[in-house]
This record gives sequence, structure tokens and C-alpha cells, in this order.
Amino acid sequence: MKGKMRYISLRALSPLICCLFAVSGYGQMLGTPFVDSYSKTVYGYGTQNWDIDQAANGTLYFANNDGLLEFDGAQWTLFPLPNRTVLRSISVQDRVIFAGGQNEFGRYELHPELKWAYRSLVDLIPQAHRDFEDVWDMQTLEGTIYFRASEKIFIVRDNQCKVIADIPIHFMGKAGNRIFVQHRDGPLFYLEDEKLVALPDDERLNGTEVRSVIDSPQGLLIATRKRGIFLLRENQMVLWENEGAFRYPDQFINTLGQLPNHDIVLGTGFRGVIVVDSNGQFKYQVDAEDGLTNNRIICTFVDQQHNLWLGLDNGISMVRTNSPFSRIYPDGDLEGAGYDVAVKDDKIYFGTSSGLFYTDWPQTSIANQFRLVENSSGQVWGLDIIDDQLLLSHNDGAFRVNNGRAEPFYRETGAWLFKADEQDSELVFSGNYRGITLFDRNSWQLQERISGLEESSRFIVQDDLGNCWMSHPYRGIYRVSSPRDPSRRKVELMGPEHGLPSNLHNHVFRINGEILICAEKGVYTFNENQQRFEHYEPIEQYLGADTKIRRLFESRNGDVWFITEKEIGLLEIEDTGLERQISKRVFPELKRLMNGGWEMICPHEDDQVFISTINGFLHYNGKQPEDSLPRFRVLINRVRINEDSTLFAGMLPEGMQLHYRQNSLLFNLAATEFVNNAAVRFQYFLEGFDEGWSHPTALRSKEYTKLSPGTYTLHVKGINQSGEESDPASFTFEINKPWYATYPAIFFYLLLTGAIAYLLFLRSRKRFQALEQKVDSTVKRSKEEIQRLETEKIQAELEHKKRELVSATLHLVKKNETISEIADQISVIKKNSGDPKVSRQLQKLIHSLRQEEVIDEGWEQVMYHFNELNEGYFDRLKKDYPSLTPKDLKLCAYLKMNLTTKEMASLMNVSLRGIEASRYRLRKKLDLETEDNLTAFLMSF
Repeated sequence: MKGKMRYISLRALSPLICCLFAVSGYGQMLGTPFVDSYSKTVYGYGTQNWDIDQAANGTLYFANNDGLLEFDGAQWTLFPLPNRTVLRSISVQDRVIFAGGQNEFGRYELHPELKWAYRSLVDLIPQAHRDFEDVWDMQTLEGTIYFRASEKIFIVRDNQCKVIADIPIHFMGKAGNRIFVQHRDGPLFYLEDEKLVALPDDERLNGTEVRSVIDSPQGLLIATRKRGIFLLRENQMVLWENEGAFRYPDQFINTLGQLPNHDIVLGTGFRGVIVVDSNGQFKYQVDAEDGLTNNRIICTFVDQQHNLWLGLDNGISMVRTNSPFSRIYPDGDLEGAGYDVAVKDDKIYFGTSSGLFYTDWPQTSIANQFRLVENSSGQVWGLDIIDDQLLLSHNDGAFRVNNGRAEPFYRETGAWLFKADEQDSELVFSGNYRGITLFDRNSWQLQERISGLEESSRFIVQDDLGNCWMSHPYRGIYRVSSPRDPSRRKVELMGPEHGLPSNLHNHVFRINGEILICAEKGVYTFNENQQRFEHYEPIEQYLGADTKIRRLFESRNGDVWFITEKEIGLLEIEDTGLERQISKRVFPELKRLMNGGWEMICPHEDDQVFISTINGFLHYNGKQPEDSLPRFRVLINRVRINEDSTLFAGMLPEGMQLHYRQNSLLFNLAATEFVNNAAVRFQYFLEGFDEGWSHPTALRSKEYTKLSPGTYTLHVKGINQSGEESDPASFTFEINKPWYATYPAIFFYLLLTGAIAYLLFLRSRKRFQALEQKVDSTVKRSKEEIQRLETEKIQAELEHKKRELVSATLHLVKKNETISEIADQISVIKKNSGDPKVSRQLQKLIHSLRQEEVIDEGWEQVMYHFNELNEGYFDRLKKDYPSLTPKDLKLCAYLKMNLTTKEMASLMNVSLRGIEASRYRLRKKLDLETEDNLTAFLMSF
């Protein structure tokens, strides 16, 4: 039950500790490191794990009973051998994993979809040697792979296999640049030019079983199963005396390992792991009670982060040998809560709920070496050293500790702490369950109890004026003025009326010589001049003015450890002379380990800090390593296309060309942060698509859909819980353009476009020409039509004018005829009239009518119409024939109008013969011949 209880406790703490602490490296590990374990139920495959190796990208591989087991920090994946047999040995080489199993060895090669595909190398073995059993060991050296079966060693180089040592072989291992081989229960050899060369002075190994060899600062270490470990140095082989062998003489060694700080790891058969330094001094042991799933160690491996991995007979465990934190259980299996630590002379003391325990100091390890101080059993509250005297504050009172024994000097009530009076070298203040008491500093006799203060006094500090300040979390802050002089002594409760938020949850500390009050909200200091509390900005600016701060602890170099409601961390203060630079470091999950209300951080030295927890103590080594460890890595371990098919799995290819339809990608991610992997957050940046890094997210996949053709680079980085960032992982891929968008297609399109444009141009030009011709024809027809219409209009007007001319002429003719008839009739009447007077009147009337005949009133109208029809006709006649008279011109007009002789005679008031005579005269003037037609001539003139 003991081991189970410790294991459960460790598993509860396990994900919390390692992820908190950003410091990685090797300092002095005083306690036992933390362990993460993975049982078969966790990883889901075979029980036993025979070999461990790691790829360059940080992925771990295990030779498991069921095959090759891969672990990327979050997911376990199995790649079995084709014959489904046990995998005994592996070796990761670049992008290939060599593997040895039962009657089989070969190599796992990267496969785009399967991730790892196995290819057997048995066909390379000469036919006579293909009958062999398990390949137990595998080593690589200068590009050559060595496989060991029970009776053979196979050497594979340049795709060829050679067999040597066809004899019973028990062991093969590598140390430095040499391969070592042992005959069954016989001497140890090393390979040189593929020949076995015996080690000098190796008779001591006869009859024993070699299990492991490593190079150490002392020389070659050779571990045997039952005879211990031998050291070969300067051709002399001696038994290597180490404290691990002295402590556990019944243990036997299964394997050796070596940490980067040269500590030697002893993997035992039933006692877990024992770690000793390079000189053989014991440091610590880790077994099932510390969290291993099994105490039988089959193999060991140190990863890139300097964690120690163990292949076990039942499961896998990781020992956090790189962590700055280690566990200390002073009371052993009791695992009581821790309360205080003190170092005096050559001893270190740990106060627990079980009593006061101590061990030697200093030393490289204090794990499991404690003794109980006699008479100290029970609840320890505090440890103080005053005038070289160690004082124990206990539930049973106050004790002085000397020579491993606690001597009581005050038992009236339980004691919390002791403080030396800085104003009086003869007095000591003690806080106890009932208030504050004064003790004589020499005799340790009670002097008096401060009256007026009856509250339990766990927290007491003294200011530069000699006043005592005491805080009670539920009563408030008390100030005791002149505590040594009862006549002047004054006890005051300092609360909200003095500037504090309330009387609840106040704690008093002295930091950098100043009295500080950690209140419900913020940190306060007391202003003596104003007699009021004021905010203390030097700390509030880092922890917050509204933060509830529970504890402050000052280290020797001035750094300040703090505990708030939500955080535990350290304010590192660097005084450069001109200014103080403060940096804040936070350990987010450490608070869950603390003993709530009883937290204690004890800075012993700048890089040696002890922290009380609900189960024992933590030792924090703040010493930074000289060489920083590689950061954890982020892996893009699988890419899917359109969510339904795997593009590739495993190690990233150098580059990838994708079809234009493969433009929706899902990326699966992992992080080789093997401590609290679930706390890792990821950020993404797809160069060529995103504008910048995404916000951190816990999602381990990222999808991009409907990407346009082009070149992209996906950058991914991880952030662990301590804020440490990994180096970005990158994957470049190109989504090709569709064939119709490629340069040849575009060139073809340009040619085709040019040809089409040219054809369209020709067609357009032809159509334009046809249209132009059509337009010309239309215009011509339009012009002709217009001209026809205009001609018809003119002709119509001419006809109209002709009709008007004819009408006017006829009217004139008719008029003259009428007048003539009237005149003739009047003449008849005159002749028949017998009245002279009437005859005279009728004669006058006849004369007037004849005058009217002569007056050519209608002629002007006829000429007007004639001139409109025959513009310039008379001018031309006058020009060509100047001898023409007006009467001639009138006759010409009548002839052109094609009037009859009678009509002309009427118009001209002459006889028909007169008209003929006038025509004759006109022909003469016009120089016409006899055959010439006068009318035709005048009409065409």
C-alpha cells in the first residue's frame, strides 16, 4: 500500500511540476526526481520494451513486444513487424529505423501514407546463415549496422551482409567508437577490422554475464549481471567500487546508462534505477514507490531534453533528470506535510507534520538519509537560528535543538516562531498560540508576556524603530510600540481607518528592510509621517494592485518569492548600480502542491531553495546550465487532403507539389514536450495566405480550404506552460495551377486569342466594307431619292406655276374676249339706237372697253409666273438678240407657253394675220431658217 500511495501522489503532481519550470539543466539534485510512467493500459500495446531511440525531430521509438512503438509526446502509434513477432532492438538513422526481431531484421522506411513501412534485409544474408533466432542487440558505427543473434553477428554495409562470429554470443554493445562482444560466459572482445580482439586482463569476466558497457570519465565500465561493475583503465581491470553496490549488494545490473553530467545510471533487475556520480557516490534511487510501473529495468535512454527514459518489464517510465526540482520526503513513507527548513553547521533540518528530521549537509544527495531529532515527534511549525542556537517551534511548545535532540524550554502553549530583538541583544520575541512572549536571549527563560495582545501570533516582524508588527488573518494588523518597556508599551489594531482594505487576510513581512502588508488587495507599507498605510508600487506593479497576495519571502541576494491566490513565482532583482531591473518568473501549477494557509519558501542560497508542500518538500536548484538544452520540437506529422485521404505521415518531405484540386489541407500536429504535453499551445502562420501568427490554441490540427494555386509555407510553433517557445517547424508546398492556367496553356491562349482576334479583324473589316458599301449605296439611293423627290417637287411646282401661268393667261384671254364681245354688242346697240345722245354715251363706253382691252393689267401677273418658271429667260434673249422689242419679247413668251395663234391674238389685241406677221418678223430677228421651228427654238432656249 505504501508504494501505491506514493505512486498516486506522484501521478497527481507529475503533470504539474515539470511543465512549470522553465529552467532545464543539471545542477545539484538533492532529492529524488519526478517520474512520469506509462503502463500498457496507457499506450495500449505490448508489456515489455526492449530498446529505446530518438529521431532528430524529437520523436521517441521503442522496441516493444508488439512491434515498433512511436511516441510524439501525445500519441502512441504501433508499426508491427510483418510476422507480428517481438521487436528486440532498434536504431534510428536519419530517415530510416533499423530493427531486429525474431528470425528477422530489416529497416523501417518512410512511407507517404503508412508513415513507416518495413523492408526486410534477410534476403541479404547468405543462404547458409538465414536460420537464426532473436536479434537481441543492434549497434551502428560509421555507417555500418551490427545485428547480434544468439550465435551470429551480421554486419550490413552498402546493402551487403557479412556474417562473423558463428559461435554462441551472449552480448554485444558499444562504448565510444568500439563494438564489444562477449562469448557466452567467456571473455569480452572488441571488433577491429571485423575481427574479434580480446580485451587485456579479461579473465575476471569468465563465467559471468556481461550486460552493458559504457565509457565514463574513469574509464570503460563493464556491468555484469551478478559480479558487479568492472572498470577497465590503462589495460587494468578492477572491480568498480560504487556506493550503489554497497547499499544494495543483492541487486544485479541489467543495463548501464550515463547522463550528460556523467552520472552513471544503474538499471537493476528488481530495485529500479540507482544513480551514482562518476566517482561512484550514491545520489538517488528511483523505484516503483517513486512512480515506476515496474522495478525491472530492461533498457535506458537519455533524450534530447536530458530526460531519462526506462524500458521496463511492464511499461515505460521517464525520470525527469533535467528538472531543477526534486522531491524530498524527510519522514520517509509517512510523507507528512512540510513546514520549515534550516541549515546549521553541517546539518540540514526539515520540519514536518511528523516531527523534525535532519541529515548531513552539504552533500550531493539527501534522499532517504534522514534521522528523526529525538523528542521532536509531532507537528513542527517553525525553525529559527538565533545566536547559533537552533530553535524549534512545535505544537508542544518551544525547543532548543542540539546534537540530534530537542530540549524543551517552554511548554505553556504551542509556539509559532522566534525573532531576535534588533534593539536589545538580550531579548527574543516569540509568537505563540496566545500572543507574544519575551525570552532572555542567554538563559532562554520567559521574561514576560505582552499584555493587551491575546491573539495567536504566527507572523511577527520588527521595524527600524523597534516596533513589533503582528498579523492575524482574521483579526487584523497589530502594532506593538516600545515592546520592551511595559510603561510605554502600546498595542494598536491597525485596520481600514489606517488605509487597509479590511481587517481580513492581512499578512506582515519584512522585505528589503521595509514592513510590507499583504492585504486582500495589493501590498501596503506604513507611512510614519502620515500614520497611514500606502500602496507599495515596487511590488504591485508586477503582482497587481487588486491581487490578493498571501506570502512574500526574500532570498539572500534580494530576490523575492511570492504566493498569490493564483500564482507562485519569483521576482528576480538585478541591481546594476544605476537602476534595479526586475523580471518576473511564474510557476503556474506549483500552487496546487502547496499546503494551503501554511505555505513556506526557504531560500537557503541564491540557487538553493526549499519549498514546503502537502507531501514533504521540493528542492529547487536555480543554477542555470552553461549550455542550454535544445528546445522541444513541434511536428507536422500528418497532412490530409480534403479530409479523406492522407497526403503524407511522419517526417516532412523536402517539398511537395500538389494537384490544383488538392487545395484543402488538414495538418495534424504534435509537440515533443514530454512533460505536461497537454498544456502545449500552438500558433500557426501560413506564409502566402495568413497575415501573421494566429493566437495560441490547444487544437492539434489546422485546416486550410480552397487555397489558390501558388507556393505556401506553413510555420508552426509551440508554447509550453512555462511560456517557452519551440523553434518553428516549417513545411513548404506548392499547389500547381490547373493545366489550363499553366504557362504553355497561357501561351496557347495568347496565340489562339491572337488568331481569333485576327480572324475577327478580317471578318469585321469585311463586314465594315460591306456595311460601308451598303451605307454608300443607301446614301446614294437616298440622294437619288432626295434628288428625285426634289425634282418631282420642282416639277410639281413648275407644273403648278405653269397651271397658274396658263390660268392667268387664259383668264386674260377670256377677259379680252369678253370685253370684245361686250364692245361688239354695244356697237350693235349703238347702230340700232336712234338717240344721238345715247349713241354718244355708248360710243364712250365702247371706247372705254377698247381701252380696257389695251390696258394690260393681267400681263404683269402672267410675266411674274413666267419669270418664276423661266428665270433669266428675257435677259438671255436680250443678250443674244438685242434688237427684240417688248412686243417681240411678249410674243416669245406666248410662243414658249405654247399658246395658240388665236390665244395670242386675243392677248395681244391683234388679228390672226397680225400674229402671223409678228411671227415672221420675229423669225428674222432670231435668224431662223425656214425649216427651223420657231416655237421649238423658243421653248428650248
